[in-house]
Amino acid sequence: MSSNGRVHGNVTIRIDLAAIRHNMARVRAASKSKVLAIIRADAFGHGVQRILPALADADALGVSSVNDALVLRRGGEQRTIVALHGFKSGSELNDCLNHSLTPVIHNREQLEMLKGRQLPNLNCWVQFDTGCGWMGLRSAQAALVYRKLNGAGVSVECIMTKLEAAHRSNDISTDRQLRIFRSLQWKAPVHRSAANSAALLTRVDSHFDWVRPGLMLYGASPFSSDARSAFSASDNERRPGDAAEDFFGLQPAMRVTAPVVAIREFQTGERIGGTGVEPLRKPTRVAFARAGYADGYPQIPPGQGSVMLGNRSCAILAQVTMELLAIDVTSLTVPPPIDFPVTLWGHAQLRVDDVAELAKVDPHELLCRIRGTRTWTDAPTGINVRDISNHRVV
Repeated sequence: MSSNGRVHGNVTIRIDLAAIRHNMARVRAASKSKVLAIIRADAFGHGVQRILPALADADALGVSSVNDALVLRRGGEQRTIVALHGFKSGSELNDCLNHSLTPVIHNREQLEMLKGRQLPNLNCWVQFDTGCGWMGLRSAQAALVYRKLNGAGVSVECIMTKLEAAHRSNDISTDRQLRIFRSLQWKAPVHRSAANSAALLTRVDSHFDWVRPGLMLYGASPFSSDARSAFSASDNERRPGDAAEDFFGLQPAMRVTAPVVAIREFQTGERIGGTGVEPLRKPTRVAFARAGYADGYPQIPPGQGSVMLGNRSCAILAQVTMELLAIDVTSLTVPPPIDFPVTLWGHAQLRVDDVAELAKVDPHELLCRIRGTRTWTDAPTGINVRDISNHRVV
C-alpha cells in the first residue's frame, strides 16, 4: 500500500491491533476469570507474531500444537502456553518438559506415554468430553484419569471441556454439558474451563476459572443473525459503544480490500457474466474488483452478496469468479476510480460474520483462508475509509 492509501496489486488484508486490544478489554469486562487467548491457525489468519502485543493482557496463550508453542517460547514468550492438541509423541512430550509448555491431555494414547514415568515438572490441562462428541476423555473416566496422572506425578492445572452449541440461543445441550462438567469429580484442587467466545458473552455460569476467547478477539461474532437478534431481545441494556462495534461491543480487526480494475456500462437486457444469470432490467454501471475465490473469497449466490465502497453498500451482481467480482455501482453519483479499494469485509456495516452467513460457512473459515498482502496498524478501525465523491480519507 502506498503512502496515499491507494491499493496496488490484489487483495490487501489490514490488521488493526487497536481493535484486538479493544476486544481483549471486552473479554475482561465480560468475565472476572483468567483468560486463555486462543491464537491457533496463525491467530485466525491475523498473524500471531504481529498481534501478540495487542494480547498483552491475556494470562496465557492457546495454540494448536506443541510445535506452535515451541515457536512462541523460542521467540521469547514467557507466559503459559497451552498446546490444545497436546503431545503426540515422546519427542513432543520432552519438548513440553524442556520448554515449560502446557499440553492438553485428551486421549488414552497420551496416558500410555506417561505410564511408568515420573514427571513432576510436567504441567498439563485435561480435556473431558461432556457431550460434544469431540476430542476428550470420557467424563465417567475422571477418577481413572486422575489416578494415572497422579501416579506419574503430573501436575494438572485445569480440566476443560468443549461446548457444542453455546452459539445457539436457547439450546438445552449447553445446560446439559455444564451440568455434567460441574458434577465431574477430581480428587485434588483444580481449575476448570468451559467457555469459548459464545459462552463467554452469554453464559456467565460457564466462566469457571478460565475462559477461552478466540473468534471474539478478532471482532467476529460467534452467533448467527437469528441468534444475535434473540440475545439482543433478551438483554436490552447491552449496547455497542459506537458504530464500529457490534451488539457485544466488538470491533472488526481485519479489513479486507481489493482494487477496482475496470468500469463498464451495461444496457437493459444484457447479462453480467454471460449465461446463467438474469438479464439486466435497467442500464447498469459495473465496477470489477480484483478478488475472487482464488483469493479465498466465498462463492456467494449472485445478487445476495455486497461490498462497501467508502461508506456505501453495493451489490455483487454475478457469480464470484476466480479473480473478479462484478459490483453494481449505478447508484453512486461518482463512479469509483481505478484502484479504488473495495471493502470485502471489516467495515462497520459489513462484518465477516455477515459474509460468512451468506456463504453458509463459519467466520473462522473466511478469516483463515483469505489470501493477500497483510499489513498491521495500531489505529482506530474507522481510519482509511475513503469517500468516493472527492477521493479523500474520512
